[in-house]
Amino acid sequence: MNLRQTFICALAFAAIFAGAAQAQGRLSAKDIEAIKARQETYRAAWLKNDEKTVLSLFTDDATLYPNGGKPVKGKAEITKFWFAPSDTVTIINSFEIKIEDLRGHGNFAVLTGANELHWTNQRRDKSESKRFVSKGYFISVYTKRGTEWKISSQFWNAKTEEVK
Repeated sequence: MNLRQTFICALAFAAIFAGAAQAQGRLSAKDIEAIKARQETYRAAWLKNDEKTVLSLFTDDATLYPNGGKPVKGKAEITKFWFAPSDTVTIINSFEIKIEDLRGHGNFAVLTGANELHWTNQRRDKSESKRFVSKGYFISVYTKRGTEWKISSQFWNAKTEEVK
C-alpha cells in the first residue's frame, strides 16, 4: 500500500470511528479539554526537546504511521525512530498545531488537524546544519488509560522541504 492509500485508509477509519462515536454519544467537556491539553503538552515537549515527556504521552503499545514509512510499533521502537543517538542534534524551531476535529466516546477519541514544523539538524561539532519545514495533516487516536489520555496511534502526511 502506498502512502496515499495508507493515509486515505487512516482518514476513512477516523471518519467511521468518529461517526460511530457521534451516534453513541460524545466525549465530556472535561475529556475534550484533557485531550487538547495533552496535545499542547506534546507540542510544547517537542519545542523543549523533552524526550521523556514526548514518550510519556504514548501508550506502551502505540504505533506511529510516518509519512512514507513503515509503521513503528511500541515505545521502544518509537524511541529509536525519534531519539536514536546520532552525530546530529535536532532543534525544533517552531511547531504549530491546528486542531480541526476532536470526537470520541468513552475511552477512545480521534483528533485530526494540520501542523507546521520548522527544525534544524546540526552536527554536534557545529560544522554543518540544515533547516527544514514540514507541513501537513495528522490523525492522533487517543485512549484513556486510567485517568490519563494517551496517544495509541498517530498518522501523518507531511511534505518536508529543506529551507535554503
